[in-house]
Amino acid sequence: MQEYMLFINLFVIFNFSLLITFLLLKKSKQKDTYFLIILILILINTSINNLILYYFKVSAILFTQLSFGGINLIYGPILLALVFFLQEKELPKSWKWHFIPAVGFFIYGLSYLFISQELKEVYFKQMLNGEHLLVNILNFFIIIHAMFYMIIAKKQLNNFKISKENPAFWVLQLKLRWANDFIKYQIIAAVIMFLGCFISLVLLSKPVIFCDMVVGPCVSMFIYSFTVYMNFQFNIVYERVTNPIIEIKDSKSTIRNLSILGDKGIELKNKLELHLEKYKSYVDAEINLQKLADELEVSPTLLSQTINQNIGVNFTDYINNFRIEEAKKLLISDKQKHLKVDAIGEMAGFNSRSTFYSIFKKNTGISPAAFKNKIL
Repeated sequence: MQEYMLFINLFVIFNFSLLITFLLLKKSKQKDTYFLIILILILINTSINNLILYYFKVSAILFTQLSFGGINLIYGPILLALVFFLQEKELPKSWKWHFIPAVGFFIYGLSYLFISQELKEVYFKQMLNGEHLLVNILNFFIIIHAMFYMIIAKKQLNNFKISKENPAFWVLQLKLRWANDFIKYQIIAAVIMFLGCFISLVLLSKPVIFCDMVVGPCVSMFIYSFTVYMNFQFNIVYERVTNPIIEIKDSKSTIRNLSILGDKGIELKNKLELHLEKYKSYVDAEINLQKLADELEVSPTLLSQTINQNIGVNFTDYINNFRIEEAKKLLISDKQKHLKVDAIGEMAGFNSRSTFYSIFKKNTGISPAAFKNKIL
């Protein structure tokens, strides 16, 4: 059994080392990159600490279980800092006080260096058997402490609103979507580890051995490997939001270069407006993002980004705004005064009466019929 646990922890350390290498080799590294590396190093610390304890079996290193274990209590504050940096925010001044529990356990662990050799032997044997009460409490506290910060980080993400006028709107959206998934999977992992420790405590009375050596490393490795792999697919989280070129993987698994900032976006916006004014593509009830992109000879993703970023609305709202303006012109036109209001809606591009009425009232505050009567 010990051989399997040794292999698992060595494989976890190797896997995490590869992740850190990939992150360090990225051309553009920001604060969030380094804080993610710190989180991974904390997990490596856990596996190394376990290997030292269970395979060297020297009572003189007894203090490492509390001192190095206490280092794991910086995981939550580091995770919270990562979320702040992903949101392009500065850390609050009170952030440094979040390290007090970690410092406290680290200092307390050092006190084990000064106890008698006989007591070291007793405590060391208890730790190996998973019977040392303080270490068991520390293990549960580390998981609960991390979960507490994960929930705070998730709340921080949920409360963060991005203005559509922000020039980096699209990039921040992708970054925060990755961050939300990252936190969500970590909460799941923390719950699994807590249940693993609890079950091993009840059934085996060895939560340290089972949870630290098997459940914790395996779950952590899977969560981090998966979420960082997702990040590599988007190729976005660790790049500066001011970078005008990003890459995103679309539903057809093809990579496209997207210019979301600068003159190109403004140029496409102007081209789009001139096209709609000239050809009135919006009166086609079947018009969609793909068809309009084909007319403009651009990718649908780039067109969607341009509308979102430079105009501040989504594609559907953008097209409907043109349709409402067209409907207004038709409603007050002498040539079309004989037509029913429903027919006007169809001529403007709406394929249903209810949609026409609801969107018209949303945009103008009154119904199409009321608008017509008010003007005429």
